[in-house]
Amino acid sequence: MSNKNQSLPDPTETIGFALHHASYAFKTSLKASLKAAGLDMTPEEFIFLSTVPDDGAPQAMLSRKALKDKTTITRLIDRLVAKGWVARRENPSNRREQVILITKEGQSVRATAIKAAVQTTSDALVGISAEEIEVAKLVLRKIVTNLATFPA
Repeated sequence: MSNKNQSLPDPTETIGFALHHASYAFKTSLKASLKAAGLDMTPEEFIFLSTVPDDGAPQAMLSRKALKDKTTITRLIDRLVAKGWVARRENPSNRREQVILITKEGQSVRATAIKAAVQTTSDALVGISAEEIEVAKLVLRKIVTNLATFPA
């Protein structure tokens, strides 16, 4: 009786496994850094808040930037509105579209969160050369492009 699994790769040695572990480790560290900075903020909230320009942007555009579907982004924005970090406004040129604006409090929170994220990133990149970082970013962008299924 032959083992059909002999030709399959060890899942723990795949790029997908490595990506998952790196992402999990980074999010866990970022969550701890945000908490240590006195912020009640998830990594997802930080990423979204970081994409909101000071003059606001349409919700659909921010959803694409954050790679979140409409339902997920709506719940995320609801949490940020409740915290007072963003506000929704009707787009005057297209009433069916919502514009998301960052509040003064949101700008302050974002600045604090960015400092925590910079520290987390520094910690994550100890012992990694600038060249290695650039190669890693290039490879990750290619993976995203290869797998892009998010609607435009």
